[in-house]
Amino acid sequence: MENYDHDKACKVWQGAVELGVEGEEEEERYVERIIINESREEEARILREQKQQSFP
Repeated sequence: MENYDHDKACKVWQGAVELGVEGEEEEERYVERIIINESREEEARILREQKQQSFP
């Protein structure tokens, strides 16, 4: 799963680069940040769903 996440994040970063996004750090740093942010969003989504289930 980790390799899949890395591949997805690389594609997202490449898409951003194609749109003109630039950065001063190594490409891998941006890919890592995308993975971290996606993970945080997934955790937040799960928490929201759990709260909705406990408050019908």
